[in-house]
Amino acid sequence: MPAPYPQYVYDFTAARGVAMHLDASLAKALVEHLDGQVSGNNDLANDIVKEVESMYSYMLSQPGLPDVTLSEAVGKFKPHAARGLVAALTRDTPELSPKASALLQTVSKVHGISSLAANEMRDALLVCSVAYTLPRMTASVSTVSDHVIATWGELSPDTQQEIRSLISEAIRTGRTGADVDKRGWIAVLDNAEALDTAAQPSF
Repeated sequence: MPAPYPQYVYDFTAARGVAMHLDASLAKALVEHLDGQVSGNNDLANDIVKEVESMYSYMLSQPGLPDVTLSEAVGKFKPHAARGLVAALTRDTPELSPKASALLQTVSKVHGISSLAANEMRDALLVCSVAYTLPRMTASVSTVSDHVIATWGELSPDTQQEIRSLISEAIRTGRTGADVDKRGWIAVLDNAEALDTAAQPSF
């Protein structure tokens, strides 16, 4: 089976490694929807299932990979990825396909999250997209960073703080792609700081 994303190096063989690649597959689909790149339809739930299943099947086809179940891999998801997966599977989806329903049941059982409020869905999808694009050097960086700037005032304070923390840590550790990508993330922080300053009462 060919690698879903051959430019990546697949060298993880434990549940956490599988989870990292499933996480990336999830976020890739989110960013594509954010940028309007998914062709044919806007069925986010089914696109997520397709991406995750493709990556999971590829990982399991690798020689020497331990018998990692989907539940074990999803169990290693970071909180933002688990929330992003629930949001992706339940947003604007009146009826899930059997595969999407099974994936939702898995993440719900493992992480204790089965649904999110509408505003929580939007924030969870955006945090997941930010975490995915931070270290990358592709057009997805400007797609996500521009979207964060445009919608900053609509995000909850907790989401704003989480995004600030993700970006600040990535900058501190040198995980923000090329210089042009880093400038995009700095612009997010500068915009947030400017809005905070403007909101302060003047005496």
